[in-house]
Amino acid sequence: QKRRIVEQEKTLNVQSALAAGMQAIAERLCDLVVLLDVDLRVLSNEVAADTFFGSPMFGEALVEFVSSSDRERLHEAFRRASDSQIPQCLQVTIAGTASQNAHLLITSTGAVNPAYLVGVSVEEAWIPEPPSAATPTGNITAAGVRRQ
Repeated sequence: QKRRIVEQEKTLNVQSALAAGMQAIAERLCDLVVLLDVDLRVLSNEVAADTFFGSPMFGEALVEFVSSSDRERLHEAFRRASDSQIPQCLQVTIAGTASQNAHLLITSTGAVNPAYLVGVSVEEAWIPEPPSAATPTGNITAAGVRRQ
């Protein structure tokens, strides 16, 4: 009995260290990091996530903030991350935004809480270049396309 408890404690310590390491890497590579439970609900209370997603995130299901057309792919990425213990990358469109795309780095921690660590990298919105002096502004549409 005591041996089993010691082994479980070692396993938990390794999982905890691994999760901390994954979080440190994600924080360096991504714009923000969100911690999720096994039901994909947000455990972290971060102002950056609330601001990006446009709503308080704590306790909410992350999938609700992703475009409905991306939700099945997102669920599949979580399944693959959990089954393989290999981080998964996925591009999604954030719901409620003007087609704001984001890249998600999904990592299963092997623990219950947090069960997943999700790094979010935001794609920069495309901004058309201003017309050059050689291009008359009257020939440019609002979308930045030259009229013939």
